[in-house]
Amino acid sequence: MLALALATLLFAPLSASSPHAIAAQHQGQSSALPGALTGSVVDEAGHPLRGASLTLQVRDGERGWLVLGRAHSDAKGRFALQRAEAPRGLDRDGAQLTIHAPPLAPTVVEHVYLLHDGYELGAFTLHTPVELRGEVRDESGAPIAGAHIFAVVGPVDAESPEHWGSAPLATTDENGRYSLSALPPGPVTVSAAAPGFADAPNNELILLAGSPHVRDFTLQRERVVELRITAPDGAPVADFEVAPPGVADGDAPRFSYRSFRTFWRAPQRGDERGIVKVAGVSADARLDVRVRAKGFRDAFVPLRGVDLTLRLEPVTWIEVSAVRAPGEPQPVLQHVRVRDGSWPAQSCGTGEEIGWCSVDARSAAVQIVSPSRWRIAWNSPECTAVGGPPALVNACTSDGGECRSTLPAAEGHRLECELVFAGTYRVEGRVVDHDGSPAAARVYAVQFMNSVSVETAADGRFVFEALGNPLPWLVAEGPTRHSVSGWSISDPQPGATYSGIELRLDSHESNANSKPPSAVRGRVTLGGRNVEAPLLLALCGEAGRRSPFAFLWTDADGRFEWTAPPRTIAFVVPRNPQANRRSGWIDFPAGFALMPEPWRNGVVTPDLGVSEVELALPEPKY
Repeated sequence: MLALALATLLFAPLSASSPHAIAAQHQGQSSALPGALTGSVVDEAGHPLRGASLTLQVRDGERGWLVLGRAHSDAKGRFALQRAEAPRGLDRDGAQLTIHAPPLAPTVVEHVYLLHDGYELGAFTLHTPVELRGEVRDESGAPIAGAHIFAVVGPVDAESPEHWGSAPLATTDENGRYSLSALPPGPVTVSAAAPGFADAPNNELILLAGSPHVRDFTLQRERVVELRITAPDGAPVADFEVAPPGVADGDAPRFSYRSFRTFWRAPQRGDERGIVKVAGVSADARLDVRVRAKGFRDAFVPLRGVDLTLRLEPVTWIEVSAVRAPGEPQPVLQHVRVRDGSWPAQSCGTGEEIGWCSVDARSAAVQIVSPSRWRIAWNSPECTAVGGPPALVNACTSDGGECRSTLPAAEGHRLECELVFAGTYRVEGRVVDHDGSPAAARVYAVQFMNSVSVETAADGRFVFEALGNPLPWLVAEGPTRHSVSGWSISDPQPGATYSGIELRLDSHESNANSKPPSAVRGRVTLGGRNVEAPLLLALCGEAGRRSPFAFLWTDADGRFEWTAPPRTIAFVVPRNPQANRRSGWIDFPAGFALMPEPWRNGVVTPDLGVSEVELALPEPKY
């Protein structure tokens, strides 16, 4: 929240009175919902579709989909989808937008950018379903009745828990024939399965509108693999899960387990004897399954042969206790990070982070014995870095304290670690406006990823009664502005009081984001040709990167206007005007042009007023 409040505002909406306001109001978009994703839904003839349902969601690991927002199109086909913020880390690959309006086939838009501000996506087309038919036979050519056909829109090229347990879209008749009309034109993934036969690997097809397509399957006889799962003492593990067959490669299979081959299969549960049977495996398949059980480490089993026994290794329980000297407020653990001892030390911060795993009180890997004592299931599914023994622990407390310690070798599968936190200290001060008058604000004591905050009183004064050591950096955030600079406390001493601290908020004049925005106004051409329809432009902060911080629409003549703080730089990348109409599966970033080097398609807002530009973009390659 603090980072968002202190971030520079890079994009500002156009004035409604601007002669080029259509550049930000393509096809009559409404700004009734600030921050919303807007657009329209049409049929293949370009007619607006009323009542189309739209769902925006992100992949949440093996939990499947996390819905961020829903909307319906109005009588003009317009929609405004107000989305929730995605939890940190879940939006790194963008979101998926799914559009339904039966009897038309759905359209799926992958990797939609989740920017802080909303933007206009343009018009999306829903297509008449394409007929797909075929036959399913065995290796002798005999038809297989009752075979199931599974299909999804787009390619399936990664672990796909959102498809686990999906229902078939068609079933073969007594002659082994099937027919389905549920998929749009464009790339789709289709597979087949039947009792007693090996699953057909997923097949990517490109369906074309206007004509039926044929896809036949020949299924081999299956190999059923019986897995017997035991504890280290040989006793059966009754409650375990076997993920669908896939491939586990590399030294750390947790990071590279890919289970998309039979995307529709759901995980299986073991019986009371610790046995599960994995069906649908071909005779020569070199596949793996992941076995997961509470209190044990994940294990990966190669499906070789027909009768396998796997002995699971228990997790290592780390008991972390946080203490302070008598008379001091006892610490309350907030989050704990554990480092894998098998991961080499890295000078690069990104490489180092791979060796760490972080948990908080909500984690399934944590058992809370008391506020200051946690048991952590190390190398459990919820707390695994690389898979080696734990080496370091770093803990933060609710008052901002931080402590790190080397972990001893585990005795069996348990170890204890006592973290002795330094005593707390008191901080008091006040927040003032640029003219010295008291100001209302929230004051943050910050260090690395940890922070503690308090609100100022009516006279601008604030007090931290007990701050854990170390939290040396203080900053203030007002309703619209933040402090010009922070206040650093070097080596705070337990029991000490630090007073007389003054944090001054920005003046409106000194805040670049509060200056009257300047503008760039101009016209775009592509490869020397005039633009003949509204064009979506991505505004990127770096040349050569398709990482937009905002989007901008031109009008039908290629004219645009962009407002932002003075001297804001943007590199402009055009999107293919037909990118939303080609198929029922759309990779949103792929619709933007691959611009040649060196980039000369940058614009800069002036110090004051409006600058006029002619932006001659090279012939785009999509």
